[in-house]
Amino acid sequence: AFLAALAADADFSAGDVDTGLIGRHQQALTAVPPPSSEIVAAAALAASGAGAQAPTRDPWSSLAGYAHFHAIARRTRLRYGEDEILALVSVRPDGRFQVALDAPYDSALDLRAAARLARWPGHVTVFSGALGYSFAVPDPLARADEIAAGSDSLRAPMPGLVKLVRAARGEAVIKGQPLLILEAMKMEHTISATHDGTIAEIATEGAQVTDGTVLVRFAEEVHG
Repeated sequence: AFLAALAADADFSAGDVDTGLIGRHQQALTAVPPPSSEIVAAAALAASGAGAQAPTRDPWSSLAGYAHFHAIARRTRLRYGEDEILALVSVRPDGRFQVALDAPYDSALDLRAAARLARWPGHVTVFSGALGYSFAVPDPLARADEIAAGSDSLRAPMPGLVKLVRAARGEAVIKGQPLLILEAMKMEHTISATHDGTIAEIATEGAQVTDGTVLVRFAEEVHG
C-alpha cells in the first residue's frame, strides 16, 4: 500500500525527488481509508463461519442452511481499532448470504464468500487492492463469561443443543466447575460456573436453546 501510494504521488511521478520527500508526505503516504461496508460485511461473513465451506459439486454438501419458520442467522461481533461492529449473517435460499451491519454502517448486503481474506484464531483480515484490513473477532464464550461473572444466571452465548448436564438442581458448585456441555457450530462448548454458588435451575439435557436462553440460574445468597 505504501509503495502504491508513493508511485501515485505527484512529486514522485514528476521526478521531483529528494531525501525529504517521504517525510513531507508521510501522512498521505501512510493513510489508510476506513473500511467500506463491503469489506466489513466480508469480514463478518468470514468470522461467522457461514461462508467457510469449500466449493463442491456434491448437491447435498452445497445446500444452504434451512429452518422451518425463519432464515438461519448468526450474530457476529467484530472490532476494528477502537470500534466495535455488530452484524447479523443470514443464509438466503439461493445460497447467498445477507449481512446486516449496525451503526455506523447501517446497511444490509447480499454476497457470496468470494473476498480475498486470511483467518487465524481471533482475527480475520480482508484484502482490498493493496490494502489489508484486520478485524479482531472476540470469543463469544469468553465474552459470556465476562458478563456472567457475579450474575445470578448463565445464558447461552449462541444457539445450540444441551448435550450433557453435569450438575443438578440444589447442588453447591465452585467457580470453574463444568456445569453442562453446549453443542453449537459443530463444536462442544463447556459452560462452567463463573462463581461459587448453589444451582436453583439448570437446563434439561437434550434441550434446543437459542442465543440468550438461561442455561443455569443460581440461588440467591442469604446473608445473615
